Amino acid sequence: MHGSILPLWEDLPAISERRAFIAHSFCRIVRDDVRAQYALLRLGLDVPALTLVRPCFEALVRAIWVKEGAKEEWVAAFLTLTAEAISSSGETQMGPSVGRMLEEISNRCPEFVWRPLRMLKDETWRAMNSYVHGGIRAIGQVNSPENWDQLASAMLNANMMLVIATNLARMTSGMRSPEIAAIQRNHPGALPPPP
Repeated sequence: MHGSILPLWEDLPAISERRAFIAHSFCRIVRDDVRAQYALLRLGLDVPALTLVRPCFEALVRAIWVKEGAKEEWVAAFLTLTAEAISSSGETQMGPSVGRMLEEISNRCPEFVWRPLRMLKDETWRAMNSYVHGGIRAIGQVNSPENWDQLASAMLNANMMLVIATNLARMTSGMRSPEIAAIQRNHPGALPPPP
């Protein structure tokens, strides 16, 4: 599937509009996180690969939220680098929690956009946090034989996030993507079943 979807990133034009730039940048993070997950799994590094699920998921939620729900004031503040952010552990304006962003997305987007993300969060949020923060799931995984079902599930979800991010990146670039539906139809085993 990656051989079909990754070339769709090659012809994207530069983006100057602020909101589209931020959303597109988050989509690129998703693409890179998914590619890194696959590279790590090929090296037998399943814990770092599973640790990337949460940042990948959050980048995708943020991309959709920025495109569909962020107020213009937030967009401007996010791109304003402040002295506090440079001199401390501060950050530019981050926006609402992932749960709140998903809520806002569900109020603005069709169900086929938000439902898979909501399901992924509901079913895996605790595990995502455990891996990111070096919790018991990461400890258990590193001391156990590979759990192929868990790894396969993580890769199906990664593929879903890559498909959504690719479509959104093309949308923010003003490009249509009719080929994405064909890619999904041609690779049904590479994606989670529809909700």
